[in-house]
Amino acid sequence: MMEIKHLKKGSYIMHKGEPALIKAMGLVVTGTHSHGKMKLDVQGIFSKTNDSFTLPLHERVEEAEITRKLGQLLSRNLNHGQVMDMQSYETFDSEIEEGVNAAEGDEVTFIEHQGKALVVEKR
Repeated sequence: MMEIKHLKKGSYIMHKGEPALIKAMGLVVTGTHSHGKMKLDVQGIFSKTNDSFTLPLHERVEEAEITRKLGQLLSRNLNHGQVMDMQSYETFDSEIEEGVNAAEGDEVTFIEHQGKALVVEKR
C-alpha cells in the first residue's frame, strides 16, 4: 500500500479490481480549510476503460504487481495469440494490444498480472 502523494505518472495501481496505469495526476485544492486532494486519471490495463477520481493525499492505494517479460509469439489470431516465455519456455494465451505489428515468430514484450497477459510491443 502506498500513499497517493508518493505515486507518479506511469505507475500501476489496483483500481476496481484491475491493474490500471496512471495517465495523469493533478493537485486539487477545494477550499481554505480543507485538505489537498489528488485527481488521478487512470486506464485499465486489460479492459482499456478510462476513469477519473479524486482522493485525499494521505489515502493509501494498492500498487499493482506488473511483470514485464520477453516472449516469442507462436501464433496470432487478430488481437489474441499464443506466447512462449523465453525464460521458462511456458506457453500461454495472451491478448495483443491494438497497434502491435507482431507476426508469428517475432520476439515481443508482454506484461503479466495474476495469470493474465498482454503483448505490448514487438522487439
